[in-house]
Amino acid sequence: MCRVLQVHPSGFYKWEAEPESPRAKANKALTELIVEYWDESGRTYGSPRIHRDLREAGEPCSENRVARLMRNATVKAIRAYKKPRYIASKPSVIAGNFLDRQF
Repeated sequence: MCRVLQVHPSGFYKWEAEPESPRAKANKALTELIVEYWDESGRTYGSPRIHRDLREAGEPCSENRVARLMRNATVKAIRAYKKPRYIASKPSVIAGNFLDRQF
């Protein structure tokens, strides 16, 4: 198998003993925290607020990392309200035909 994958046997067996890197393990633990905070917020918090909550809890991470992990876990903020839409202008009025033209 090592010949097919073109890797050294010692590297393959080391990988087989511990296939997940420390960073992957940390990402998995951080994703669990993100989902926990997201559920506590009523699924309305996005990455900036969850990042702030994690920092207050003493978890070292960046906002971009939180956003990436949320995207990979398909965790997305739901807007808690819908912004009302207002009509910004009045309807147009067609000017009268004062010159009695035939259009």
